[in-house]
Amino acid sequence: MAGQTGERRKNMPTIVFQTESGAAEILLEERVDVRIVGGSISAGGPVLAMHANGAWHIGDRRITRITCRGPLFLEIRGEHGPQSFGPFDDLYLAGDVVGTAKGVLARYGARKETWYFDRHGSQTEALVVKPAPGLVHA
Repeated sequence: MAGQTGERRKNMPTIVFQTESGAAEILLEERVDVRIVGGSISAGGPVLAMHANGAWHIGDRRITRITCRGPLFLEIRGEHGPQSFGPFDDLYLAGDVVGTAKGVLARYGARKETWYFDRHGSQTEALVVKPAPGLVHA
């Protein structure tokens, strides 16, 4: 039974907040989406982190990297309609970018509070990170 619990936890979505001095991890329920609206991040509740001055912050603490561990998809609703990207094992936010192990997906423009996707020519105010049910985290 303990092995099943450990395996289940391994495949549950997780958010890791990294600072210069350490990290904090939040294990999410399988159906909870992570919402990135402009420069704020939430996961089914209050705002977890805010973007200001080119970096993410929790209160007055600077966050160097935020990693969403999957498997997961990234959904946007841009001017070209809804689009979905993935699945990804991990998705990260660092400074003004969101990316994966394969590279940068989008850049954040704080002035307009908009995310820009260079490859697809899309832009959106909101990103939704969704768990990929049934996929196993490597």
